Amino acid sequence: MNVTQKTFDNLKVRQAPNYAINKTALIKIAFSGYAVPAEGPVPLTIDFAAYYQPWPYNPAKARELLKEAGYPNGFTPT
Repeated sequence: MNVTQKTFDNLKVRQAPNYAINKTALIKIAFSGYAVPAEGPVPLTIDFAAYYQPWPYNPAKARELLKEAGYPNGFTPT
């Protein structure tokens, strides 16, 4: 995401997809279960890699964040 562009310059808009994507279902369907959710920006096998708690699947929270950001009906990226 280009955080300098309109829409994605809003933190809440950038956070919403993290709550909106069901990573468990995506791994099961798209990767036949042969994947794991990312735990950081780079694999943990790389020296000094950071570990982050995974974002929980919560579509209601994603909609709430978009509404707070001024996009109650979503948006179309340009």
